[in-house]
Amino acid sequence: LVINHSLLLATRQTQKRKLRFLAAPATARPPNQLPRNPRFRLLESAPATATANTGPAAAKRPRSNDSHPGAAPTIKDRYRGAAVLLSTWTAPPKHTSSPAKRKARPPKHPALTRYKREQLGFTEATMPLEGTSEHSIITETPVDSLFRRLVAPPQPPLWHANLPSRAALYTHGFGRPMRGKSFSQIASFSTTAIIFLKFGTKYLTPVDFARFAEAHPRVYATTRKLVDLARHDFRPVLRYNTDWANITEVSHDTTKAFTAMLYYCNMYLPDVMRLLGNNFTGEFRDINAVVNKISPHVPPDLLDRYKMIMTSGCPIEFNAETSRENFLLHLREGNHPSIARNETQVLKCMAKDIRHNYSFTLPTYLAPFLPHLFVTPQHLLQRPGKDDRLIYDSSKRYTPESTCIGMMTTTATNGELRCEYGTVLQSVLIRAYNLRITYPDRDICIHANDVAGAFRQLKSHPDCMPAFACIVADFLFMQCGLAFGTDFAPSNWEVVRRIAEILATRYFEDPSVRTKHRQYLDRLKWHTMLDNPRASFTRVKADSINKGVLDNQGSPTPTPHRFFVDDDIYLDVYDVARIEQAIAASIEAIFVLLGESDLSKRRDPISWSKLEEMFIAPINVILGQRVN
Repeated sequence: LVINHSLLLATRQTQKRKLRFLAAPATARPPNQLPRNPRFRLLESAPATATANTGPAAAKRPRSNDSHPGAAPTIKDRYRGAAVLLSTWTAPPKHTSSPAKRKARPPKHPALTRYKREQLGFTEATMPLEGTSEHSIITETPVDSLFRRLVAPPQPPLWHANLPSRAALYTHGFGRPMRGKSFSQIASFSTTAIIFLKFGTKYLTPVDFARFAEAHPRVYATTRKLVDLARHDFRPVLRYNTDWANITEVSHDTTKAFTAMLYYCNMYLPDVMRLLGNNFTGEFRDINAVVNKISPHVPPDLLDRYKMIMTSGCPIEFNAETSRENFLLHLREGNHPSIARNETQVLKCMAKDIRHNYSFTLPTYLAPFLPHLFVTPQHLLQRPGKDDRLIYDSSKRYTPESTCIGMMTTTATNGELRCEYGTVLQSVLIRAYNLRITYPDRDICIHANDVAGAFRQLKSHPDCMPAFACIVADFLFMQCGLAFGTDFAPSNWEVVRRIAEILATRYFEDPSVRTKHRQYLDRLKWHTMLDNPRASFTRVKADSINKGVLDNQGSPTPTPHRFFVDDDIYLDVYDVARIEQAIAASIEAIFVLLGESDLSKRRDPISWSKLEEMFIAPINVILGQRVN
């Protein structure tokens, strides 16, 4: 309000002469005389509008400008002049500067540049730079129409009454506000303008609003698009999508629904995530029931951490703030060149996130107007024989003064767990050595199970989520799941990794899991080299440390599981029953921690293709090493 009021005061003197001219009777000015400012061109019907009340009856009513030509216009005169001003307002003239004189610089966001050119009417000569003034938006809806819709908005749809209130979102469900979890961007005019227009237009006169639209055409055009979505039905994105498996591209229709929800939530991104719920926040998991089920087997400190990250989100602690200048720098610089070179492949990668509700999308042009937002550059990693993977470059700095998102996190000092999966390969080899001590003449099988999504299965706290956004093509991706590349993601996943190792070993003693997951066990592949009578085996000797895999009673111990990040690796002697029991225990542990299978609503937390493609064999490639 203070900024807008200052703007109005600064332009009051120049408005006075225009209003006096527009409000004057037709006889007080020469015919066909136009205002000096070419941005306000009177239409052919304007003189008739301005002199509609100049008949005999109107002549009897004295006007302040008739009796006192030099006096300031009255309130009635202001509104009468504003009617002409609003009905005849046209776009400002385009810049006349030559494109050759502008600094030659390839756009970092070609999709955003294309949108400005096609949707907002900019040309190469008039393309605005972030942080500079721009005047070239051709509006399709008259300014007075938007003014009326903001001052007296239509009644909201009846179904809005069935949506949870903001208080309900903050007191129930996932991601309640916490003192140790927040992210903010220093406020600016751009991040407050749309909310000001939504709730503050009623305090403006029509002339004030017209001047605002002229001074800030991008704010005006963006607000008009959002107001058009005020009654848009976004309920489909609040429901589970039963056709999720067929999503192959990022949908503009879905983006439109998310944008309507954003306007409903008053441009506050954390509330959008809380309102979405379901797969976006992992609220389909009954965490209290899970805690009660696993509490006899899991240490209390791990149990508390698991409950925290599953009910409030990650990271454990994150309080950060960025300046507006730092945000605009990252917004202007954009992604690594690999993104623009492979835009089609990148969008295919992002479509997977949309399919599994790891992210939701908004139009790119909204980025400068969203409060408490930060964007991080992306890079496409391409390796022969492997799927393309997007890398979230949280360490990229453009200037010595810039601050990347990796500098805002405090993993080393905020109590995150230390990652211990660096010793997994050593543990696997020790396990193989001890199996060979106990079983010198039998095959030893090695196999692995893979968690689908891993880091993405864990969700960011809603108040921290806007800090980890990224831009690809026409879309602003808001990542609800933890991003690959953040330094705290492995530490938060460490909680699930440790508990999964404990549970998988414990469930080996439960024979019911083998029956429960029989449909998956029947799809396993057993290599033909197993049980080969001509096979020869390396001899090893027991020592004081390595004594084999039998307990004090001479019985085999339960098969241990070691997770290297998302890969559960296990070895055992070639015995179909034991190996199936070990794999079933691994499946059960992952289902308990990350949610049971429900393919009608979401993907399973296990990558079945990897589980089935890897042969159960004495030789396999594990963690990049060929283990025989």
